Amino acid sequence: MTSENKIPSSFMECKECGWNIPEELIDFLIKEGTIYCERCGAINTRNDFNLKIETLESEKNLSTNLREMLLTAKNKSVAYTKKKLKERMDKIKEKKKK
Repeated sequence: MTSENKIPSSFMECKECGWNIPEELIDFLIKEGTIYCERCGAINTRNDFNLKIETLESEKNLSTNLREMLLTAKNKSVAYTKKKLKERMDKIKEKKKK
């Protein structure tokens, strides 16, 4: 997981003992579907956290979409700035020729 998509340590808890499941195990749970609690050994499945996983996935998608939008805006801003600078330079060159 990237640093932008960090999951709070209290995002998910073991259904048996309430231990906060670490980020690495949450990622594994999402990919594989089943994990064992490191504290009590209880089996935790994707179905135990269905709502929370859906929320996490929608937050990741939102985060990804936001990053893409910001990158697009930045690129357009750079292109616009370059265009305006070129126009100004062309005007300066025209004045020097006269």
